[in-house]
Amino acid sequence: MEYLPLINSQGEIIGKATRSQCHGNPDLIHPVVHLLILNSEHNLFLQKRSPAKDLFPNFKEEFSRLMRVEGVL
Repeated sequence: MEYLPLINSQGEIIGKATRSQCHGNPDLIHPVVHLLILNSEHNLFLQKRSPAKDLFPNFKEEFSRLMRVEGVL
């Protein structure tokens, strides 16, 4: 089971919850990084989401990763 750190509006870690709990409740906020990659011609690189994702499977998106917070996960 995948756990994500929960943060408050100041970005302070206040706990943890499962991925499905976070994505099922908009009040549970977790940190994430979104990375936009452009080449010299200003083309945006996208990745295709896995078909196994619970939200927006097979959609194209920017690169994003969960921020692992030491001591929480």
